[in-house]
Amino acid sequence: MLTVFLKNELYTLCAALLIYSFLPAVILIISSILLVYKILHRPDLGQHVQRNPSEQSRNTIYVVIAINLLFLVTTFPASIYFLVLSLQNESNMVMYTFLDSIACINNVINFILYVGISKSFRHNLKHICSKKTY
Repeated sequence: MLTVFLKNELYTLCAALLIYSFLPAVILIISSILLVYKILHRPDLGQHVQRNPSEQSRNTIYVVIAINLLFLVTTFPASIYFLVLSLQNESNMVMYTFLDSIACINNVINFILYVGISKSFRHNLKHICSKKTY
């Protein structure tokens, strides 16, 4: 009975890691590569393909790369740790809490990246925050 429970628990953990970490990472990386490719190879108002990306394009590429790296750095260590932890049937609450906190910090740092790198995001944020609502 215990082995069935542990087996089910391992399947649940593997499914959760796949759905919440590995699959989003793969989708994020593939879509980001496609986005960067489109940005670099888009025609400029009907002219030939751009050879040198504009400053705005470079900033967009930097934001995409920074967000991808941030996601990988903040979620993968926890995912790997949780997988190894489940295989060893040991727990370290301090490490668990630390890695879980790092994964949650990802969202806060994303906002800071957008504010720090994107002028249009800052402009839109100021506009939204200064609007009077009745």
